[in-house]
Amino acid sequence: MSSTGLESGSISRALIVATLAVAFGVTLPGSSSAEDKVRVALGIEWPAYAMWNLAAELDPVPDLELEVSTINDPFAAWTLLGAGQTDIVHATMEYAPIAAEQEVPIKLVAFTTISYGADHVVGIEGMDDVTNIRGSRVAAVEGYLGQIMVGIWLAEQGVNVDEVNWINLAGDQAASAMLAGDIDLAYLFSPYTEQVIEQLGGSMILGSTRKPNWLEKGFMTDAVYMSDKFLAEQPVLAAKAMKAFWEAVAFWQTNPQEANQMLSDILQWDLADINAINGVTGTREDSTIWQYSFMEAARICAGAPGDGPFGQKNGHAYTAVETINDWWIKFGQMTKRIDPGSAVDCSVMNALYDSGYRGE
Repeated sequence: MSSTGLESGSISRALIVATLAVAFGVTLPGSSSAEDKVRVALGIEWPAYAMWNLAAELDPVPDLELEVSTINDPFAAWTLLGAGQTDIVHATMEYAPIAAEQEVPIKLVAFTTISYGADHVVGIEGMDDVTNIRGSRVAAVEGYLGQIMVGIWLAEQGVNVDEVNWINLAGDQAASAMLAGDIDLAYLFSPYTEQVIEQLGGSMILGSTRKPNWLEKGFMTDAVYMSDKFLAEQPVLAAKAMKAFWEAVAFWQTNPQEANQMLSDILQWDLADINAINGVTGTREDSTIWQYSFMEAARICAGAPGDGPFGQKNGHAYTAVETINDWWIKFGQMTKRIDPGSAVDCSVMNALYDSGYRGE
């Protein structure tokens, strides 16, 4: 049984038939005709996650109510999901292998965005010389994707993660510490990267997720998680919710300025900040996050033929989980390699594609 192919054992005939009903408006025996509610928890306040709020406003799928809340703590959101107190979580992808090892009953079901220049490895003057890296002070939030980004950059310079001194700091704290001369290397993201580069002479961007090598690695991503119970017991509802999300993405791509204004109103953020992150053309080339289309995400899940963007191969979701798994072992967050199929369940995405849905 392949965990990455179109024939994935997690795709049941019942789910495919159920998703056909969602795509084409067929009513199945046992399907509720009343409006169904799906609880969605967002890990942080972020435009890419607020696509769920946009979906709730657009109401693109009949008989579906999206109850969206922002937790502003990804680990708290994952805990709620594992405890059955929400149906869906949108957050970054790094928890998927940890959840599988710890037998938390949740699955990563779709990649939604990849950083497209929003995230960086930043160093003070001289940190482009490997002789200065060993023994340096390195800032990143422990247990999050940024730490892995820095770890990979260090490895590319021939430096092991235990050859530097790690300091557990978030982006704003890391930027302040670098400006104060207290750290040498950091994972930063916009706007903190720009603040350091502008204010600290000699500082430099050493790694950027806009570069092809980082895009091909394809792990600096956001993802949708669902509980095992929700996937098993409510496949129709799971498919309806996922379709609503991709309909919001499609709306943004064809109406980017209108959608950005709606997201600005939803988040109570300045429109200029939304535009800077999302871009204003819908092409994604002027954004700092690449919003995957449904078809790109389906290919990443091996549910549609062809490869994803940026050199990401068909079934890349499983490869990315393996990458994260290996790095969490190095950082002591995990103890063993897991089968990526125990962390990823692409059945909803694959069944949507099989039903004829294309996200357009």
